[in-house]
Amino acid sequence: MRCTFLGLWGILYLTTVAAGGTHEVRKQILLSLNELPRRIIRDNLGLQMKRLDLQFQGRERKKVVANWLPQLVYQGSFTRNLERPEFVFNINGSEQRFRIGSRYNYLHSLQVYWPVFAGGERLYHLKGEHWQYRSLVAELAGEEAVTIRDAVKLYFAILLSRETVRARRVARQTALENLRLARALFAEGSATALDTLRAGAQASATLPPLLAARAREHQLRQQLKQLINVSLTDSLVLQDSLVAIDYLKRLGTPSLDQWQRWALNRRAEIQALQASRQASSQQRKAAITRYLPSVSLVYALDQQAQVNRFFPAREDYVRAQRATVNLQWTLFQGGVRTYTLQQTRIREKQLQLQEQQLRQQILLDVERAYQNWQEARAQLVNLRKRSGQAREAYRLARLYFQEGQATQLEVLSAHSEFIASRLALAEGIYRLNISQVELLYASGMVKEIWP
Repeated sequence: MRCTFLGLWGILYLTTVAAGGTHEVRKQILLSLNELPRRIIRDNLGLQMKRLDLQFQGRERKKVVANWLPQLVYQGSFTRNLERPEFVFNINGSEQRFRIGSRYNYLHSLQVYWPVFAGGERLYHLKGEHWQYRSLVAELAGEEAVTIRDAVKLYFAILLSRETVRARRVARQTALENLRLARALFAEGSATALDTLRAGAQASATLPPLLAARAREHQLRQQLKQLINVSLTDSLVLQDSLVAIDYLKRLGTPSLDQWQRWALNRRAEIQALQASRQASSQQRKAAITRYLPSVSLVYALDQQAQVNRFFPAREDYVRAQRATVNLQWTLFQGGVRTYTLQQTRIREKQLQLQEQQLRQQILLDVERAYQNWQEARAQLVNLRKRSGQAREAYRLARLYFQEGQATQLEVLSAHSEFIASRLALAEGIYRLNISQVELLYASGMVKEIWP
């Protein structure tokens, strides 16, 4: 009986383990702000696809280099002459008929083709692919900077949401405690029914913002999980708290002009566009070379058998070799080459104007980010003072209310101001950090802080 009981428990345990093994195991992921950029660059799916584009372009360059090498081609053919040509000759007044050719033809040919000169098109094509590769390298660097910027902003947004949840939770607890106090004073006759109703309304009003803050934090965490390519079911633990960080301290005190010079020299978008202009220039030169002739060498080794039986013998094959120099010069093509050349010039001019427009936009972005940083830094000083004053005012209001020297309305007003100042301070710290991140990105200095 005891063995049967233990056996049933064993079967139940194994069943539970087997059923639990089908569920995905949740992991706890510890993430810090210093580790975030490196993890983003390594694991982000968009950056991985961009690196594959770079590898694809690298293979494209090798394909262009391979065009200089000779080509070795084997060609084999089998011909069945269904009706051979018949020639009629008149010899001494008599008609003679002859059929030319054999019933079966076998050909094995080995050819070596080498394009010796193509007017320089291959050289300019190779240079164009090189600059296209440089453009993709710059685009990858730009995508990395954008991804780091977005990830850091999202990280700070989660910290802000977490601080908001804490403030809303404290507000909820304080409102409930205030309600209990109002009820106790009402029971003693020290407070009116209106005070109790106001305290109850204040406690009820604190629940919806708390729920909304929790939902916001959850959504931001899910977005960050997607950005760093982890399972949405995993638990993400942020190891930092929302504090003001001076990222620009290591850069000294640069002026706006210095920030703008850095932007024009370091922004990946400008470097990518400049590389694209160089690639377009090489395409224009390649279009010019199409007016020139091309020279190629061809060597062929043939083994041919013309027999009347289906299976030829070895001695039926006849060997032949030939070497050919081909000169091809397209004198007229209906204007196709001219129109192609004009298109390359238009494209080059378009990229030049696009670069000019991009430079103006980058200067404007740097100026806007610089002003936002200055404004956020000045506002944070006032927000700290406001938070301290609101905290002290709320403490005094509660103390005076307990002593009967303040009304319930004054306590509720001081409490609302205290919560609002705390949230405003957190928002100010967030804006200061984000303004620095935006300024670093606009000036192309993101990799200086997060290499």
